[in-house]
Amino acid sequence: MISVSNKVKKVLIPIVSVIAGFLIGALIMLIWNYNPLQAYESMFESALGNMNSIGETLREATPLIFTAIGFAIATKAGFFNIGLPGQAQAGWLGSIWFVLANPHLPKVILLPAAIIVGALLGAIVAAIAGFLRAYFGTNEVITTIMLNYIVLYVAQYLMQKVMSPKLRLDTDTTKTIPSNGSLKLNWLSNLFGDSRISTGIFLRKVKYIKMFNYLILIYLDFFVLMVRIISIMKVLQKTSKKLPL
Repeated sequence: MISVSNKVKKVLIPIVSVIAGFLIGALIMLIWNYNPLQAYESMFESALGNMNSIGETLREATPLIFTAIGFAIATKAGFFNIGLPGQAQAGWLGSIWFVLANPHLPKVILLPAAIIVGALLGAIVAAIAGFLRAYFGTNEVITTIMLNYIVLYVAQYLMQKVMSPKLRLDTDTTKTIPSNGSLKLNWLSNLFGDSRISTGIFLRKVKYIKMFNYLILIYLDFFVLMVRIISIMKVLQKTSKKLPL
């Protein structure tokens, strides 16, 4: 077996994973009589063929990057959180609703407030699974999967039945948020061929968000420790009841 350092592993693992993904995808396409070279050429052309395509690709990648960060934080704390789609959807609905309901607030207030509202709603959904794990020992994989569907249908109900018709175009579409509640900048959009890219892609690089992430990791380490202590205490309590007097 070839021995490599941890630094080399960190570089090789994503590269090998991507190559393996392309090879498996090509194999599946060959089985179904498709040309993988033509398919991959079309994929790269549509995703990176011009500045507009690059901007749209970055726009689509932004929420995926943030959900990946959320998964990484949970994994660091010892949890397998696969409820990120539901948590993100709760945050999206909350942020959009807040912006549409308060369109006249100045951008310096509206935009940070909308981000905070979205973060809090996502955290509340995640906290449900955390609470069940901490106090009842429920597997977070099961609860987070179930919460994805619960949030999906609750969000649909809230949007279709509770949200004011003044904030919607129809039952499934909200109105466009005003510019003072958007991360979009005209010069950035123009730079990328009039795409819908926003400054959200750069938020991960903000110093204060990094500090916030570190604080979350410290809190989660403490939370995991408390969960394990509670679990050990429950085991000891059950064991003590079974021991003969």
